[in-house]
Amino acid sequence: MSADSSLGNSSKRRAVIWFRNDLRVQDNPLLVQAAQLVSTNQVDAVVPVFCFDPRWFQTSKFGSPKTGKFRAKFLLESVLDLRTNLRALGSDLVVLTGRPEDLVSQLATTGSIVLASKEICSEETRAESAVQSALQGKPLVLLPGATLYNSEDLPFNHTLKDLPSVFTPYRGIVEKKCIVRPPVLAPRKGSLPWDSSLDVSSLPAPPFLSDLGLTEEQVFSVAAPHPNAVLNFQGGETA
Repeated sequence: MSADSSLGNSSKRRAVIWFRNDLRVQDNPLLVQAAQLVSTNQVDAVVPVFCFDPRWFQTSKFGSPKTGKFRAKFLLESVLDLRTNLRALGSDLVVLTGRPEDLVSQLATTGSIVLASKEICSEETRAESAVQSALQGKPLVLLPGATLYNSEDLPFNHTLKDLPSVFTPYRGIVEKKCIVRPPVLAPRKGSLPWDSSLDVSSLPAPPFLSDLGLTEEQVFSVAAPHPNAVLNFQGGETA
């Protein structure tokens, strides 16, 4: 469901967590950062949000769907699992359908901070720039969280002039001089206070697969595992 103007009717300073490809509560720097902002009185509440971007479900320039039926099902399952896990922490998840640059800013009240994972691909970075523009001066903080090694830990000059151009020597240097940071734990229950002005019962409902552009035949075909499937891939970190 698309956004409602009432989503931004609050006097509380929010840490708006814009979830993207990081649909988990364990080992998620965004949640840790949000809890820290609350504990240091920089924000009053935490509002996680996920946007089903219609552009994901368009046809690519090669004529194929950008998001196939199995990926769409997996994504929806992952979002629903994330909402369940956030509720177990005393939080919740606003699930919207639309472009994030049109929606995220509606949740960013005066004094708010938007947190998101930093991406590197072109469409994702364009979305980051669009959201930043829509925030009109409110901060968008992009945190690393999708790589094995943190970029700050790489043993290369900040100009990358000493970065090997071939993978094998790069791997040798990194494996010798870097360590993988330990995963961060999910925040404790209650450390991500929900904004009470957002009535949980009136939050937009997550979309159905048919709302994402799948035909009735496609929805039916992914409703149950294929009889010849070796594994039943279920979306979400709980699976």
